[in-house]
Amino acid sequence: MSLKTPYKLCDYKVAYGFIFEEELKGYDYWGFCDTDVLLGDIYQFLEEHSFFENDYSRYGLLGHLQIFKNSQEVNHIFMSGQGLNYRLDFHNIFTSEQNFIFDEADGIQKIFEKIISNNCKISFLMILILVISPLENMVKMNLNAIIFGQRKMVWNQ
Repeated sequence: MSLKTPYKLCDYKVAYGFIFEEELKGYDYWGFCDTDVLLGDIYQFLEEHSFFENDYSRYGLLGHLQIFKNSQEVNHIFMSGQGLNYRLDFHNIFTSEQNFIFDEADGIQKIFEKIISNNCKISFLMILILVISPLENMVKMNLNAIIFGQRKMVWNQ
C-alpha cells in the first residue's frame, strides 16, 4: 500500500466496502463524498428517483459523491479490473505512489461497465449541478451523468 500524499486516499475510496466490511454489517448502502460537497436530504432525493425500489448497485459516476449497495459482489468489484488494463488493476493502483483517480469515471466506472453491466441494473440519471466558484467570480453549470435511475433529466429550480 502506498500513501505518500493525502490525495492518494481517493484511490482507496472504492474499496471502503471491503475495508470496512465489519463496520458496515446491517447497512444496505455505503458511500463517500468530498469534504466540499453540501448534501440536503439525500435519502429523499434517492427515494424520489426510485433508487431503492429498483435495487440499484451504485449511484454516482464521479468521485465527489458515490453510493454503493452493501453486497459482497459490489464491495469486491474494485478487484475485477485485473487483466483489463494497468490503470484498472487494483494491485498496480494500491502499490503505486501515483494517483490513478480510481474513484472517478475512468476508474471504477470502467470496471462497472466492463464487468457487471450484464448482472446489475445500470442506467443513467442526469443531474444538473451548479458549481459556484468564488475564486473565478463566476457560476458554471455542469451536466453530470450519474449512474442509476432511468435516463431522466432532473431540473430543480
